[in-house]
Amino acid sequence: MSSPSKERFFDSLHGFIHVSPEEKKLLEHPAFNRLHYLHQLGLAYLVYPGATHSRFEHTLGVMHLATKIYDQLFEKTNFFHRQALRLGALCHDLGHLPFSHTAENLLLGEYGHEKKSVELILWLKKEKVFESFEKVYPDLIKLVIKIAVSPHVYNSYFPKDSYTDEELVLASIVSGDYFGSDRIDYLTRDSRSTGLSLGLCDFAQLIEMLAIVPIEQKPVIVLKEEGLLAAEGLLMARHYMQQRVYKYPAVLSYNEALKQFLVKTNLLDFKNMGPAEYIHYTDAWLTQEFLQASYSPSSPGFLEALILTKKGEKQPAVKFIRSKQTALIPLIVLKKNQTLESLVPVDIDKGLFSQI
Repeated sequence: MSSPSKERFFDSLHGFIHVSPEEKKLLEHPAFNRLHYLHQLGLAYLVYPGATHSRFEHTLGVMHLATKIYDQLFEKTNFFHRQALRLGALCHDLGHLPFSHTAENLLLGEYGHEKKSVELILWLKKEKVFESFEKVYPDLIKLVIKIAVSPHVYNSYFPKDSYTDEELVLASIVSGDYFGSDRIDYLTRDSRSTGLSLGLCDFAQLIEMLAIVPIEQKPVIVLKEEGLLAAEGLLMARHYMQQRVYKYPAVLSYNEALKQFLVKTNLLDFKNMGPAEYIHYTDAWLTQEFLQASYSPSSPGFLEALILTKKGEKQPAVKFIRSKQTALIPLIVLKKNQTLESLVPVDIDKGLFSQI
C-alpha cells in the first residue's frame, strides 16, 4: 500500500527491514506468527547446532530482497504490483509443515507445502485478514498467490486463469533461479547460521546488475556482464550447500528417522486438515511428541525417537537419487561494449514496461 513504513524489524542478515502498519498487523496473525516456531533447516540443527533460525525471519528477508529487486528493475513504481510482490513473498512459506521439508512429500502429497500455502491465503482472505489491502487493490489476492506459489500449483486452483508476462516477471523476482529473493536469502541465511561460508554470495552486486528490457515484445529480466560472477556465485553456493547441508548424510539420516517416526505413529492427517487447525502445529509440538516417545519403549516410534533425541545410533543415510534437472531458463548477459538500449526495440520510457 502507499502508506509510509512506520514499523521495522531488525534482522541479523539484512539489518532493519521496514514494513507498513498494515503489513505489521498481518505478520502478527497466528498463521504468520507460527513461522517463528518452524526451523528453516528442519533437523539440521542436530548436525549444525547453530541452524536454529526460523521460517519467519527467512520470510521477512525474502520480502526485503524482493522489494530491492523490484525497485532496481522499475524506475516507475506500480504500487499494486509492488504490494502484491511483498505479500506474495511473505506468504510463500505459509504452508510448511513442522520441520519444513523433512516429511513434506510423505504427509502432503502432490504440490506439498505450496498447496497448503494457497489454502491458507484463501482462508485468510475469507477471514478478512487482507481486508485493508483489498480495499485499495480489489484484485490483489490472486496476484499474491501467483507470486507465492508455482504456476502449476496456481492453475490447479484456477485452471481458467493464466499469468500475464508482467506477472511472470513478478513471480520470478521471488523464485528465479539466478536472482530470486527466496534463493538468495535462504542460502545466505543458512550459511551464516550453520557457520559455513559456502552459501555466501555477492547478492548486492547481483541485484545492482539486474535490469528489465522488452525482448520480442515481452519483459525480460537481464543481467549486465558485471553481474555474471555474482550470478555464478549464487549457483555455486547452492551446489555446495546441497553437498554440505541439505543433502549431507548425517542430516538425511535424521530426516529419515523423523519420517519413519511419523509413519509409525500416524499422528495426524495434515493433507486433509483445514487451515484453522493446521496453523496450530509447529516444531515445538512435534519435538514434544518424539521426546515423550523416547521415554516409552511401547511407543510405535520408540527407536526413531531415540535417534532424534540422540539416545540411539543414527540410521544409515538414505540413498539420495538426483532427479533429472529441469532446463534452466535462458539468461541474457550484456557484453561490456553493449548498452541496455541496444536490446530495446522501442523507447522504454514510452513503452509498456515503464508502466509495470
